[in-house]
Amino acid sequence: MILIRHKKTHDLLLTVPADTLEAADLENADLVGARLPEMAMAGANLRGAQLVGANLFGAGLQRVDFSNANLRGANLFGADLRSANLEGADLRGADLYGANLQGANLRGADLVAANLTRADLRRSHVEGANLESAWLEGADFSGTDLGGASLYGALYDNHTQWSGELDPEEKGLFLVYVE
Repeated sequence: MILIRHKKTHDLLLTVPADTLEAADLENADLVGARLPEMAMAGANLRGAQLVGANLFGAGLQRVDFSNANLRGANLFGADLRSANLEGADLRGADLYGANLQGANLRGADLVAANLTRADLRRSHVEGANLESAWLEGADFSGTDLGGASLYGALYDNHTQWSGELDPEEKGLFLVYVE
């Protein structure tokens, strides 16, 4: 049995009668502020879930369906989101530092002011995504078409890897010098 508690109040949010959240069906679940660090949740259904401010630090979220989920301000530091579906998700202000988003679907996702420092976004899909004012220092976008994404005001550095012929200045990005 898994007990999901709020990260500050420790109130019980949800009881899952299983020993894992892998492939769990938590569609539209209210998990605001949930503590789920390093939780194995591969293949889970979290479509439309409310995960505002949730702690998913280092969680195994491969192939999780977060479509239209609210992850505003969530801690996804170092999370494994390979091939996850984040289409239409609200990730404003989320911390995705060092997250693995290889092959993830971020179409139409709102990542305004999200921290994607050192995130691996190789071969991800970002058409229509809003990455304005996001932190992209050291992020790897190899094999990712950023043509349809909004990047105005995002920060990058000399370690950020781009795909193709992207001109950061033309897209309105700001270079941050790292010494």
